[in-house]
Amino acid sequence: MGLTLAEVPTRVPGEVKEGLLKLVDDAVAVGWPHARACRTLRISDVRVHRWRKRLVKIGTLEDRAPGGNPVHRLLSWEVDAILQLIEDWGPTDRTHRKLAHRGSYLGIVYVSPSTVLRVAESAHVVLPGEPARPRPAAPVLPENPWEPNRIWIWDATHFTRAGRAVWAIVEVVSRYWIGWLSSSEQTATQVQLALEDQGLLDADGRPRRQGTSEQPALIAWSTTARR
Repeated sequence: MGLTLAEVPTRVPGEVKEGLLKLVDDAVAVGWPHARACRTLRISDVRVHRWRKRLVKIGTLEDRAPGGNPVHRLLSWEVDAILQLIEDWGPTDRTHRKLAHRGSYLGIVYVSPSTVLRVAESAHVVLPGEPARPRPAAPVLPENPWEPNRIWIWDATHFTRAGRAVWAIVEVVSRYWIGWLSSSEQTATQVQLALEDQGLLDADGRPRRQGTSEQPALIAWSTTARR
């Protein structure tokens, strides 16, 4: 029997399996190792032994029809209960996940959400699905990329006994310090001095709120400590 296979598929007809066994037996009879013969035919050595054992045990290498009768199979009354559950609660629950939970806490049927979906698809039943949700509101603060010269932080540490406040203006991403100063007051003037030095104020002397390709955006927040 002449047989050349590039690769044996997963499901092989019984007569092909018997032909492969004969080729392996003929090769072993002339002195080839069993593993080498299987490797030449590009088939697993373990698979050939399994075929041989099956042929001795049941007398055939034909694969049985798929399916079977598993003990965990879905029973007919469960299928009917799922379809009735979909009919009664489908417009309310809308999804297979909520229907599965509904069936369990009502004591109707105890199945997984994937089982509810599989039964619905086999019966050509389309569930409504999740309702449309409104688009979320736009964020209050502008969205700035996480890159240098975009977000700045100012921090003041109070030395109460000395009656002084030490200011620091820092770029958040690169941790670059614009500068720092010591002052007896805590007003916007101290911050403006440091921002003006870096060219981060507009014509009115206020921090820029929206950045462009030439001008960075500015978001400032404060963390204050007392000593």
